[in-house]
Amino acid sequence: MSRTPHLPRLATAAVLALGIAAGPMPLAAQPQTQPPTQAPVTGSLSGTAFVEQAGTSGLFEIEAAKLARDKSRSSAIRAFADEMIKDHQAMAADLKAATGQARGEFTLPGLITPTQQTLMDRLTAEPKGAGFDRLYVETQIQAHRAAVGIFTAYASDGDQTALRAFAERYVPLLQTHLDHALALKG
Repeated sequence: MSRTPHLPRLATAAVLALGIAAGPMPLAAQPQTQPPTQAPVTGSLSGTAFVEQAGTSGLFEIEAAKLARDKSRSSAIRAFADEMIKDHQAMAADLKAATGQARGEFTLPGLITPTQQTLMDRLTAEPKGAGFDRLYVETQIQAHRAAVGIFTAYASDGDQTALRAFAERYVPLLQTHLDHALALKG
């Protein structure tokens, strides 16, 4: 079986992951069109890398949602935040179970990445109100675009059967989260 047909999906996932790693731009500085994509990446995402990215993504979603639940004045955003906490806690438990079924040793991350911490710092510093809501929704859009790309690529071309099944199971939910965040943006 050739892995070549999956390279466009993997490249998309890599570009999205790089986009979230770069962090969101201030809302006023964001272009109205999509930025150009970077050079495609070859090869497949390892199980270890997938577990790290999926784990830190989930931790970030939970932490950001807890903050949004406290800082947002919008009932729709608070409801979305509650959904993120519930769904990403369930995903974290399922990821732990999948790593137990996969071949090899996997360590679930216990902390978000430095880039994600920078995003959390920006969210924390933003005063309550419309500015916070816009920033939170924008980070959710970026984070879920990246997650959908990474999970889709791993589901198609991952190196661990149990982790591929986990990724495949959660792509639709992550896409639903992305669609919900886009609807909140209006």
